[in-house]
Amino acid sequence: MQNTYRHLAKKQIKIISNSNRNNILHKRYQYCLKGIKHNLKNNNAAMIKADKSKAIVLIQIEELNKKFKQFILDNDTQQVSKDPTGKYQKMIQQAIK
Repeated sequence: MQNTYRHLAKKQIKIISNSNRNNILHKRYQYCLKGIKHNLKNNNAAMIKADKSKAIVLIQIEELNKKFKQFILDNDTQQVSKDPTGKYQKMIQQAIK
């Protein structure tokens, strides 16, 4: 999970850094993003979107992992052997026709 969030953050930072290189305001945003990324990494924290609002939550990675594990246990989820997305997409396409 931790690598997923880091990958998503890295991807967004790369998108922002590759566009508008000459914009002064953009350079400030870039500086701020680097600072935030550095602080999150040093404090072993993650930045995630809140459930039902547009808010951003800062949370320790260990606590986030505990919440994920507890969610999986509480909702009686099961690991599937293969991705069922293709099967469901085919069923949806047949229902639409």
